[in-house]
Amino acid sequence: QEENKQSIDNQSFEKVSSTINTISMLDELKHSFVLNKQKLNIHEDVFGEDEEEHFDDDDDDDE
Repeated sequence: QEENKQSIDNQSFEKVSSTINTISMLDELKHSFVLNKQKLNIHEDVFGEDEEEHFDDDDDDDE
């Protein structure tokens, strides 16, 4: 019976360690993404509504 308990403990430990690994991997990805963003000098303004508004203004000017 004790052997059974030990194997269960090992399994739960493996689960915890794999979860920690996943979290650290995500942190690394996030960190590298932030670095790349700074390198490329990307700002949130580049994406989203602002650009659509500019296109709309251009269309109005053409008419």
